[in-house]
Amino acid sequence: MVKPKKKKRKSFIADAIIWDNFERFREVRGWTYAEVAREMEVSPQHLAQIKAGTLGIGPETLAKMAKVFAKTDEEFLEIHGTPGRLLVPEEIVSIYPRARFVVDMLLEVAKVNPTAERLLEYGIDLLKTELSRERMRIEEARRKKVVSLSKQRTKK
Repeated sequence: MVKPKKKKRKSFIADAIIWDNFERFREVRGWTYAEVAREMEVSPQHLAQIKAGTLGIGPETLAKMAKVFAKTDEEFLEIHGTPGRLLVPEEIVSIYPRARFVVDMLLEVAKVNPTAERLLEYGIDLLKTELSRERMRIEEARRKKVVSLSKQRTKK
């Protein structure tokens, strides 16, 4: 009998923000994952799955995190600096200069409303679409230039 494949969990931006803050709070306290798991009354495997992105951070887990670190839920949703996963590589900016502006704008939205992950995902998808279109436009222009140059050479 063939076992059905498990669906890969869709990651949410809020989970990544919460985890980044969890890591920051943990480092400040100097706690190991095992110590935090014990304090939260969860297994170390539970935290490992969250870290790996195979398990989401539900309201109960967030409440346990907040209690252990004496923080509010909102403090776990604050964005500190620019998350590495949303940095815009220079090569993308060179193709699509507005990319940095779009990502910065989305980060500002997240600061005002950290639960706006659907809006962030939509914006990032739009950015990816725009980048694809721009790459296709550049590739088409290159092809036309190559064809034009080859025609000019054959005429000579």
